[in-house]
Amino acid sequence: MARLGVITIEYKIVTKLDVLSARNAAKHLAEEMGFSKVDTAKIDLAVSELAHNLFLHAEQGKLKFNKRLFSGRKIFEAVALDCGPGIDDLDQAFQQGFSTKDSLGIGLNSIMEVVDEFLINSKAGEGTQVIVRKWL
Repeated sequence: MARLGVITIEYKIVTKLDVLSARNAAKHLAEEMGFSKVDTAKIDLAVSELAHNLFLHAEQGKLKFNKRLFSGRKIFEAVALDCGPGIDDLDQAFQQGFSTKDSLGIGLNSIMEVVDEFLINSKAGEGTQVIVRKWL
C-alpha cells in the first residue's frame, strides 16, 4: 500500500521580489529533500519560469510547493495557479519562440525539459494551472 505525506509552502506572486523569494524557497526545499545540485538547478529553472509567467502574464497568482512522499520516494511538486487571461491556444504557446509579451518564448518548453511530470490546464478568460513534479 502506498503511503502519501504532503508538506505545502505557498507564495503569492505579485512583484519581481516575489519571483526571487519563491525561487530561493524552492531551491532550499530541493536541497533539504536531498536532490543533487543538477536536479536542484532544474527545479530552480522550472520554478523561476513558473513564477515569472505568473508575474508577467497573470499579474498575480499563487505558487505552491509540495514536498510529497509516495511509496517511499520523495517528490518535489510546484503548482502555479492564477485567475489571469488564460492561454488562448496551448499548442501555439508551446511553439518555440511564440510569446505574447515580447520574450524569447521558451519558458513552457524549458520547464517541460527539466521536470519528470508536467500538467497544464488553461482556458481563455479563466486562468491557468500548471503542475510540475521532480522525483528523487
